[in-house]
Amino acid sequence: MSQADGMRARLPSWVHEDGSMVRLKAASEKAAGTEAARAAVGTRERRRTCRIPVELTVFVHAANHFFQAETADVSQGGMFVVTDRVVLQGTRVVLDFALGGGEEPLEIEAVVRWTRTEDDHRRTGAPRGLALVFDELTAATQARIEAYCKVREPLYFDLFEGAS
Repeated sequence: MSQADGMRARLPSWVHEDGSMVRLKAASEKAAGTEAARAAVGTRERRRTCRIPVELTVFVHAANHFFQAETADVSQGGMFVVTDRVVLQGTRVVLDFALGGGEEPLEIEAVVRWTRTEDDHRRTGAPRGLALVFDELTAATQARIEAYCKVREPLYFDLFEGAS
């Protein structure tokens, strides 16, 4: 079973009206997983925008790499791509993906900000992959990503609140 398949099996989900797959986590799971991951790698949250948990198919192109993967989340500033591929921090890549709704796919340049390795995965349980920061977006592309993220509120809330 692939890592993405394992994630699918564990999380509640639904298909958004534009065809993208949305995954939910309980707030307690999100907080525990995030804190464990941060503690393991000694980081703190530095994002300026909210991450939207959504699976989109993305094609990643780099000098020595070309592969298809799925996103775990997207924000106005970047995305996390779930993959076992090793791409070094600082590597420039081109991302091809569609936000849904029948619009033209986007082609965006990005930089690998950090990676989550197999060792990180074993230590924290968080998926392996690449954290990518979008680079030099056009105003039109930025507007499309902002609009996409605005109609999808961050979907982290406690699914078990009030349950006895």
